[in-house]
Amino acid sequence: MSDDPYSAPESADVPDEQDSQTKTVLLHLGVAAVTLMVFTAIVVCIVGALVFGRLMSM
Repeated sequence: MSDDPYSAPESADVPDEQDSQTKTVLLHLGVAAVTLMVFTAIVVCIVGALVFGRLMSM
């Protein structure tokens, strides 16, 4: 039991640090995902408008 890092009192601060790092990484991933979705939506709208304009002008 003493070789378990989570039960050792001297390494009790490691899970908190890992937790904050995980939250930071998840936050960055969330921001990146939202940015990518917004960018994709804008590109789809622009391309759709261009294609629609081309089809209407034919």
